[in-house]
Parts: sequence; structure tokens; C-alpha cells
Amino acid sequence: MNDVYLDFDILLRLKPEATDGTLTVNEKQKYIGETPVRFQGLDLTQDMYLGGVPDYSKIPQPARYTTGFVGAISQVERNGDNLNLGADAVTLEGIEMYDACQNRPCMNGARCTPANSGDGFRCVCPQGFTGERCDQQGQRCYPGACGPAGRCRNLPNGFTCICPMESSGPGCLTVGRINIPRFNKTSFAAYAAVQGAKFEMKIELEFKPHSLENGIVLYSAQSNDGIGDYVSLALRNGYLEFRYNTGSGPAVLSSRRRLTVNEWVKVVASKQGQEGTLVVNDEEPVKVWPWSYYNNRYRNYYNYHLLRRYRYRRAASPGTTIGLDLRTMLYIGGTDSDNKLPQNLGITDGLVGCVAEVTINSKQVDLIGSAVETYNVQDCGERNICNRRPCLNGGTCERLSSLEYRCVCPTKFTGKNCETQINVCITKQPCQNNAPCSITADGYRCDCPLGYIGVHCEGTTPLGEKITVTGDGFLEFDKSFLTQTENKQIVKVTIRTTEPNGLIFYQGQASPAGGISRSKDYVSVGLKDGFIEYSYDLGSGPAVIRSLQKVNDGYGHTIEVTRLGRQGTLKIDDKQETVVEGTSQGILQMLNAGSNLYIGGVPSVETMTSNRYKETFSGCIYDIYFMDKGPLRAPEDAVRGFNVRPCS
Repeated sequence: MNDVYLDFDILLRLKPEATDGTLTVNEKQKYIGETPVRFQGLDLTQDMYLGGVPDYSKIPQPARYTTGFVGAISQVERNGDNLNLGADAVTLEGIEMYDACQNRPCMNGARCTPANSGDGFRCVCPQGFTGERCDQQGQRCYPGACGPAGRCRNLPNGFTCICPMESSGPGCLTVGRINIPRFNKTSFAAYAAVQGAKFEMKIELEFKPHSLENGIVLYSAQSNDGIGDYVSLALRNGYLEFRYNTGSGPAVLSSRRRLTVNEWVKVVASKQGQEGTLVVNDEEPVKVWPWSYYNNRYRNYYNYHLLRRYRYRRAASPGTTIGLDLRTMLYIGGTDSDNKLPQNLGITDGLVGCVAEVTINSKQVDLIGSAVETYNVQDCGERNICNRRPCLNGGTCERLSSLEYRCVCPTKFTGKNCETQINVCITKQPCQNNAPCSITADGYRCDCPLGYIGVHCEGTTPLGEKITVTGDGFLEFDKSFLTQTENKQIVKVTIRTTEPNGLIFYQGQASPAGGISRSKDYVSVGLKDGFIEYSYDLGSGPAVIRSLQKVNDGYGHTIEVTRLGRQGTLKIDDKQETVVEGTSQGILQMLNAGSNLYIGGVPSVETMTSNRYKETFSGCIYDIYFMDKGPLRAPEDAVRGFNVRPCS
């Protein structure tokens, strides 16, 4: 008579109100029982006994057992732990070893050994066979199956090897030099976990897709079970997609254009706090801004495309979490199929193509030497490194070997890839008389201090009362000329111009380092489409007062603005009929503007005026008065100034 094993799963589940238990036999029959009393807790402090007990009289009457079990027990799990029935036993009494292999259950010459398993035995299959009883053709993993450094993975009909880089095939015995890794949808390369990327992460990557099928290019996560934080770069519908999830939902950024098969792609993907950026080749950046950036109308986290109109796509990670917790290995070209991926990633296959360079937070990943393990990675076969277009800024690539090249750079650039602009301000120091030097698209620019003119500020010039500013010029006066009190403030200046736009006067809040900060409180006078615009903000909303007539007719016009508390007036040429009045919003009365006073412009007009003005004033400025102090002259009364010339 053949032995028959009954498989029992016994689950005891405790409820707040009562105790119920479930008994399952052979995964089919289920029996449920429940105690009639309220739950008081299950206190099990004695040893657990299998097969019987030393004294049956001590078993509670409801159990009614008087003898022990007769038969074999092959496997016991307790709270998920598989007990070693021999080694874990404290006491063995009247126990004999049951020979589960006596009926020769293993087939095809397999060796049978006792085991703490459901069957009570394990079959060690000979080469060419697999399965629990070695009844299937194929092979299972065995020690050394993948060499000393490979990892073996069982498959339904055999096994495969996860090998070190430059090794592949059965036993990881096939060795081939790899210059640039190539991936084929099921392959991957794994590297040590990314460090120091919790709040800031910058990924620089260069790859060439051989197909635009959906596939993972780069992936790292908090865990290998598909739960938690992650970051990924992947091909989706022909576009490159950058995703990151800090725990409250994914941010998703897509490239502007579809990629091209067999063309190298340069990628910069970065995350700082909640803000993310994706740059592909020379495209304009695609950005994700934090929730606070958007007003109530646009709070669905959409992409903002710089220098273009808004294109509303689902983009940013909801919630307030910002930390990125990455603990798994860094996967390139695909992921290990043993790992689960986040459900909202929606892609499981790997890249079909090559990956040449990966840099994480300015630290380059050695794709060949630092790989922990790889699967089915081959050489890209790229023999002309200049095809990757490594030379920037118009540089010409000269191939020296399959992995070496030289860039011939234009005269204004240097570096291995012509990535560094030559700073002639440092190398040649062309500006004289302590003039600041700055690099421009055309070369460099000297900003001449007061009293100096010329390309290199080599010449001198008297200034006097009438001045004009050029380029990013301005004239700066001490803030004490216009004190912040409850008395009426008066600014008066005469201008002559034919230009429609430009900043005439500005004062804002002082920055800690000096100059002007981008704060709310300010007062400004300027030209907008030929009209004078007087604006100020005391902290609760701006007043904007506009002249009734244009003044850019080439004739001199005197501009006078006053403010008393929230009330402001604008007058042209001292004529009463030109007076325009306005009031700032809110209840605040004082102007908290502590910077110096600027005439004709400010350092960095767009930035300092929060884009209210884009140009400095072009024309003549004279008869400058602050309160009753004036007319002020340069350089005698000024703190400093740049690119200021006399005006006749």
C-alpha cells in the first residue's frame, strides 16, 4: 500500500470580539470554527509539540486527545518560518527517521534526499532534466552552474546565468570584450545603489536606440517589490520619458520630439526638491514646477516649456514629499525580471540599443568595470566614436581609434569636448580703469565706471548735469536723498528720447549683499509704449499710474511723481491738466524700499524689476531732483555708475 500524505494548512485568526480558526486540507476542504466567548488573548508560553505530548492528562478536556499521531510529518511552517524538524527540535522521544525516498519518487536517475518539504524529499536532477521529480527535460541551477561570479536563475525548462560584464552564455564561459554595452530588450546591467541623491539628483546619459519600442533605459528604486520611491528614464511611444516618485505619486516629463532610430541621444535629467527638468540633445528644457508655482487655475501639475506657451500635460508629483529614497541597484538598459516594477511605470521591457555614458551627480559610472552583474549584454559594435558627436559648440571631431578622439575647437572654446568658453576677461584682462569685464555671445564687454568711455574704458570724459546711459548702464545715488518717512516723497527728472520703452528711476528693497532684491516693495518710473508709467507697491498690491500723453517725441519733458501714503500723483511739464492720480492696494502706508536710488537703469534690468522692464533708458536725463535736493550731478553726487556718458 502506498503512503499518502495529507497536506494541512492551519490558520488561527484572532478577532477583537472572538477567536476563530480555519483548517484547510490539501488546499481544497476548508473548515472554520469560532469560540463562543469574547476574545481574551491567546497565551502560548510552553513548548510546541509535534506528534504527541509527554502527558495526555494535561490536555484540556475539550481537545479529548489520549494518544499521539501515528505517521510521518514532513514540513511544518510557523508564522512563515519553515522549521528544520530535526535540528530545531529541543527533545526527540520515540521518533524514527521516515524514509520518504523508499518508493523512489525521483525519475530519470535523479538522486532522492530527505527534506523538510511538502513531499518530505527533494530530487537532485541529473544534467538535462528538471522539475520537482526530474520528470521534465531541462536543467536546474546547481552550485557552480554559472561560474564563480555568475548568478543562476531557474526557468520552467532549465536555467539561465546572470553573468559579470564581458561574460555571457552557459556557465558564463563566453568571454568577449565590450567597449560600449548593447541591450536587447531582456538584458540589463546592474551597478551599486546611487548615493547622495535624496534631495538633488542629476542624470547625464548618452544612448542610441536601435528601436523605438517601449523600453527602460535607467531605473533605480526604494525596493525590488514595486512599492515606494523610484526614478526612471524610458522610451515610451518613441519619446524619452523621465519619471520620479518621492512617495506621493509620479512626476512625468516627456521629450518634445520623438527620437530617431540609430542616432545618439544626449540626455540631462535632474530633480531638485519637487522641481524636475529634462533636456534632450539641444531641445529647450521641459520642466516640472512644485505645486506652489501654479495658481488655482492650473493646479493639476502641468509641464512648463521654457520660452514657449504653457502646454498642459500631467507632469508633477502630487503632495509635498520631496526626498527620493533609492536603495536598489542602479539598472541600465533594463531590469532584472525577478524584480517587480511600479504599476504606474507601465513598462517592463528593456532598451533595444546602446548606452555609452552615464553620470550621476557629476560622478561617472564605469559601465564596464563597475557592473555588479549583467544579463545578455553585448558589444555595441560602434567603431567610429565621432558618430556620437562628442564635440560641442561647433567643434570638429577627429577619430584616433574606436574609443579615442580629438576635438578641434573654435577660437572661443577649449576643453576635451570644447565645452569650456575661453574667458578672455581672465586671460587677457582687456578692460582698463577697474572696469568690470563680462563674457557675451560676441566676445566680451567692458562696463566703464563714471568718467571713462571707450571699448576698453581707456578714454576719459566729463559728465556734468546731462547724461545718457548705454547698454546695461545706470547711475546710482545714495538712498539718503529720498528718506522713507510719512512725509510726501518727490522725484523729479527731465528726459529727452525717441524710444518707446525704458527704465528711468527705480528703488527696491536692499539685498543682504548690497544692491536690490527681488522683493515686493518697490517704486519705479519708466517708459511703456511712449507713455510715462509710475508704479509702486507697499506690500499689498501695486498702484500703476499712466500719463495721458506720450513723451517720446524727441523734446525735453519734466516728469514729477509724488507719493503720500497710498496716494500717488504723476505730472508732466509742470502742467496741472496732465496730473494723474492713483492709489496702491491694501492698507499698508509705508514703502519698505531700502536700496539706493537708480537712474537710467539697474544692474540686470529684467531680474531686478521682475520683468516689469526689459530695457534701460535710452536718451538724455538731466535736472535730477530727490525731494528738494538737486539738480544732482555725476560723478560728484553719485555713489557709482557704469556706461554713463555726457549728453548734449
